[in-house]
Amino acid sequence: MTDTDATVFIVDDDPSVLKSLTRLIRAAGWNVEPLASGCDFLARLPFSGRGCAIIDLRMPDITGLDLCKRIAALCPSLPTILITDGDDFKLRAAAAAVTLIDFVSKPVDGEVLLSDVRAALARQR
Repeated sequence: MTDTDATVFIVDDDPSVLKSLTRLIRAAGWNVEPLASGCDFLARLPFSGRGCAIIDLRMPDITGLDLCKRIAALCPSLPTILITDGDDFKLRAAAAAVTLIDFVSKPVDGEVLLSDVRAALARQR
């Protein structure tokens, strides 16, 4: 079951990842807003509706962690999920200061990501 009024933002500079995650989230029944950069996402804030953000950790314009910190300041009720290509424990410790639901490793397991989105949206109820 999904919340059709919720928006899931996907922020990733890799067009193929952005496209595949958009398809996955849309197929699960949520509204999707794909964005190719962290700056594009920041221009979209503040966001006052229900939703969450799935953010790539490594992007050229702003790191996913820095983007999460900006989200926490601009839109503190918006939970985030970080996608990473590695398992960096230092980053996990730094991320403890933001509204983070989970770290998801690439290649992304669709069921894990969908479960995290459900958890993020449940947090907002």
